[in-house]
Amino acid sequence: MNEKLKYLKDKMRIDAQNVCHDLVQDIIKAKKEFKKQSVIVGLSGGLDSSVVTVLCVRALGKDMVKALLLPDSESSQMHLRDSFDLIRELGIQWAVVDITPFLRDLKIKKYGFASKIPFQNKIKGFLFKKAYQYYQSISGETPFALKLKGQEGTPYHNYIQRGQAILQAKNRFRMAILYYFAELEGRMVVGCTNKTEQHIGLFVKYGCDHFADIMPIIGLYKTQVRQLAKYLNISNHLIEKEPSPDLLPGLDDQTIIGLPYEEIDLILLAKENGLPPEEISRLLGIALEQVAYVFDLAYYASFLR
Repeated sequence: MNEKLKYLKDKMRIDAQNVCHDLVQDIIKAKKEFKKQSVIVGLSGGLDSSVVTVLCVRALGKDMVKALLLPDSESSQMHLRDSFDLIRELGIQWAVVDITPFLRDLKIKKYGFASKIPFQNKIKGFLFKKAYQYYQSISGETPFALKLKGQEGTPYHNYIQRGQAILQAKNRFRMAILYYFAELEGRMVVGCTNKTEQHIGLFVKYGCDHFADIMPIIGLYKTQVRQLAKYLNISNHLIEKEPSPDLLPGLDDQTIIGLPYEEIDLILLAKENGLPPEEISRLLGIALEQVAYVFDLAYYASFLR
């Protein structure tokens, strides 16, 4: 194996025990600095929020941790079940606030009567995924990349902008509700964004994945979060299931971004270590245009950061 490639893969591996210890201490220290006795976490049923919730329990004990579930009518029932499974396993406090009424108050037509019919999410998921892939094929860009770069003049940009406005409103409502409960109950808000999401802009500006009092795993790439999850004995189901922002049926992270995290993380790590795109492409065996795409995401996401 090439020495540089071996270096990158070795650097991507973490000492999970030491990382866990350091993050637990960070949470304890932050609690003291914020002068709070307890914390609240927006639990989505995904891996990142599950890891953060377990870290908070290790740091503060189960009685000091509350999970807030913030679904809407398009949220995945699987993610909700996974959230409740973790809540029962940890024995923590919890609450659920359905944000659908807030979205209806924005006069968003899609949140009318039809949104109450559960089976429609499967149909929507199929159609949304096909539409996303079709748009990518006619524009040469993912809607995700165009959101970062700017969409003016691209095909159907008015429809894309409207859809993004609706989806991003979900995360902004979630952030506001998290802080409402935190301030009402004297808690610290603990966020769940990881390093990969932060660097490529896979978060909503002023949303619950952008604002929090602390973000314990923001220094870990997604593949490193998985390593930590294994150490924390989080279920294989959560570790292996397809990551998804759960904003729209049918759109998981890989569909949205266009690349798996295993490739994105190595590209970002190589970039962080000063390697140019051409060398990264050669080292990792990934097409140069895909490497350049990740570089572009990191560049255009800088205004979000």
